[in-house]
Amino acid sequence: VTVGGDTARLLQLAMPGLLISRVSGKRLTLAALRPNKDLPFINDLYSAGKFVPVIDSVYPLARVPDALARFGTGEHHGKIIIRMT
Repeated sequence: VTVGGDTARLLQLAMPGLLISRVSGKRLTLAALRPNKDLPFINDLYSAGKFVPVIDSVYPLARVPDALARFGTGEHHGKIIIRMT
């Protein structure tokens, strides 16, 4: 399942991505995907406690380089979350 946001929100994320690319030397891209047709079904499973996402770690926006380093090791188990607030 891929969960994103509206176009304006994705464009807001692109700006820090440019900075991260310059600092880390790695290229970051955004992927535009079609909306998930089964998202309401997945939401129902989640609401019923039958779907539990696996989250490896949560990083504040200021620690994106650390999050990318964690992702780069390939040792994470689950999603790595960047907290925007």
